[in-house]
Amino acid sequence: KTREMDKRLAKRFANHPGVILWHLSNEYGGECYCPLCQQAFRDWLKKKYKTLDDLNHAWWTDFWSHTYTSWDQIHAPQPNGEMNVHGLTLDWKRFVTYQTVDFMKMERDAVKEVNPDIPVTANLMGFYDGLDYFKFGPELDVVSWDNYPQWHTTDNVEIAVSSAMTHDVMRSIKHENFLLMESTPSMTNWTPISMLKRPGMHLLSSMQAVAHGSNSVQYFQFRKSREQNAVELARTVRKIEPHGHFAYLLFDDELRFDAEYGLDGAGHADVGDVSGALRQNGFIGRLHVRVRAEH
Repeated sequence: KTREMDKRLAKRFANHPGVILWHLSNEYGGECYCPLCQQAFRDWLKKKYKTLDDLNHAWWTDFWSHTYTSWDQIHAPQPNGEMNVHGLTLDWKRFVTYQTVDFMKMERDAVKEVNPDIPVTANLMGFYDGLDYFKFGPELDVVSWDNYPQWHTTDNVEIAVSSAMTHDVMRSIKHENFLLMESTPSMTNWTPISMLKRPGMHLLSSMQAVAHGSNSVQYFQFRKSREQNAVELARTVRKIEPHGHFAYLLFDDELRFDAEYGLDGAGHADVGDVSGALRQNGFIGRLHVRVRAEH
């Protein structure tokens, strides 16, 4: 289905003069533990090690009696299974990267089939440890990444050093300049405390990216959407969920919105009702002021 969607989009837009670069799936990540992926992991291990003896030797499984006697005994590391065989954990991470890169190549090939002249990129996430980004480099025409330094939350020098190092890592993936795919001109909306940048800080942060090899400074989001504000309110209400059937939301002590929400058997609120009610009432304001609940 993903390939079909990619191909249809390419057929529709590949020859548009405004399309100069394909951005493949957003921020690749995640792991799958379904039976198909478990078997794919075993097949990947068979191809790498050939025999169980070689796998056991490489993983040093005779320590603490972890020796495998059948390929079917091997499962992805997870809390309700095996987490203490370091070789297993490392190879699982390598496999997840292999699977993700394979999926990305499928998406790339789908759009390249329609117009091979348009380059492709995927936005990476700095030091995200779920994937080996250096395996992505050979399959991408351009590396891009999303940078959201949390200025003013601690020493700005330390934050700047970390951001600079990450820019350098992104450039080293292909040993070429990269794109800053996402940054924010104001503040993020997904951290516990979101602080506005002080005057001049946004320009400084943007020029830092350019100085370290970025050919762009792009934004997500340039303007905040109404839907996103409603979701932010829902997240706020989630924190007071056990306290009653009504959430009274006050903004600057003037605007008040009463949202009724039900509780399930565990005492958790259906926060979807709150965000839905907000959208129906056309609420579009920012939400970081004060929230209280009626008992």
